[in-house]
Amino acid sequence: MKRLIVAVAIALVLTGSCIASLRYQKAQTDALIARIDTLVATFDPHHPETAAAPTAALLREFDRRTAVFPVFSRHATLTDVKCDLATLPVLLEKGEPLDYTATLLRCRERLSAYYRLELPLLENIL
Repeated sequence: MKRLIVAVAIALVLTGSCIASLRYQKAQTDALIARIDTLVATFDPHHPETAAAPTAALLREFDRRTAVFPVFSRHATLTDVKCDLATLPVLLEKGEPLDYTATLLRCRERLSAYYRLELPLLENIL
């Protein structure tokens, strides 16, 4: 009987930690997506230099918010997003301004897909 109680307790702890990690990931992902949406909405292609400081802040925030993601999820997509975000300062200085918003939108979509892939849905399990 003691083994059954221990097994149920372990199952409850595992379920709770999975739910907590999904909630944490959703909160962090939503905050990053909101920041990206703000950058896209306020970007002025005629004055791209004004987006340099917010872009640097986004890079710092991304590192801070996703620091523990690799502990409980795949990190390949996260690395792709980070690589795309790392190109943003260069795009502001030397690239086409419209590439800046396209890169932000691509990162937004990848972050959204990253979260959806972590959900315990039948299509993700199979």
